[in-house]
Amino acid sequence: MKKLLFIFIGLCSFVPVFALTANYDERVELLSVLCNLADYEEYNMGLAAQYDDAVALCFAPYRDHAAVDMFRRLHETDGIGYNAPIDYALNLKKEGDRFIVDNRNIGDDRWDNVDLDAVADTISMFYRDTNFPLFFKTQESFYIATCNAFTDKVLSLIDESWYPRFYGTEPSETFNVVIGFLTGGCNYGPTVERPGQPRRVYAILGYVEQPDAGVMFVENPEYYRNLLVHEFNHSFVNPMLTNATFYEAMSAPATKLFDTVSTIMNFQAYTTWDTVINESIVRAAVATYFLDNGTPDDARNSINEEMKVGFAWMPGLVGKMDYYRRHRDLYPTFADYYPRLIDFFATYTDSIDAQVDALFTP
Repeated sequence: MKKLLFIFIGLCSFVPVFALTANYDERVELLSVLCNLADYEEYNMGLAAQYDDAVALCFAPYRDHAAVDMFRRLHETDGIGYNAPIDYALNLKKEGDRFIVDNRNIGDDRWDNVDLDAVADTISMFYRDTNFPLFFKTQESFYIATCNAFTDKVLSLIDESWYPRFYGTEPSETFNVVIGFLTGGCNYGPTVERPGQPRRVYAILGYVEQPDAGVMFVENPEYYRNLLVHEFNHSFVNPMLTNATFYEAMSAPATKLFDTVSTIMNFQAYTTWDTVINESIVRAAVATYFLDNGTPDDARNSINEEMKVGFAWMPGLVGKMDYYRRHRDLYPTFADYYPRLIDFFATYTDSIDAQVDALFTP
């Protein structure tokens, strides 16, 4: 999912690469409110307790606003929903009391046939007509308290310095954790690429609070920790397949592998062999992370969970990642070791063929 360019720096000079603090974003909340008013199911989960009530109280009179009608039409005609509004929001720039599109590479093809500037103009009108800045200001103490609590309860559990130590490189992209207060049970991973600027990778994490269960990240911080440990690994794993040599060498075994698991992977929206390979290696990296930053049971549970969703090769792949972890004198960077992972997938797919062939051998 994530891509970046990276440079090699001596291991002893590494410093933490992620500023691990949670934040809130006015653009995300503005677009989320519009989707809420336009009756997008995924923005009306009712999982934000008092915040849901505050939104309803403040914005109910504006359900027929032109901007809300526009988002209803975008939903019906262009399929705008789920991550697409957030992707658009992060490519907006605020100028006074209006928003402009300052990057047209939205990153989601559902926006391809939409007049991006007209959308921004209509959103800006809603922003002014509803006095959205006042609402945002009145909620700011809630936003800040929530983000501080998330940083304390979840992000403090993550050893961000592990990543450059393990991969032997530092990323040139920035990683941003943002709470989406109306995105509910949905979490999104948009990226923003502007010319001449580092690629910005986001984890938009839905706020979930229920009267009988409390705030989810407080009650179950490990869930969010695991989610972010996974996402951070993408920033180091995905770039490997931007190397033409690695891509060509991986193509044959990975295509063969994908053909055997395409049904279950398609169901999870992993529709290409390169996505399945990146997901496989990232998931193996998560288990490896827990070998250094958890317990054997954490790593074992991680492996078992991945096997349940179709990654049957996970034990062997984690074994390969662990070998890399224990032999850094031979492999200073992950790129140095990546050919061994290509060999693993080739051997694995050949073994499947051999088992099937054996059934038909006299």
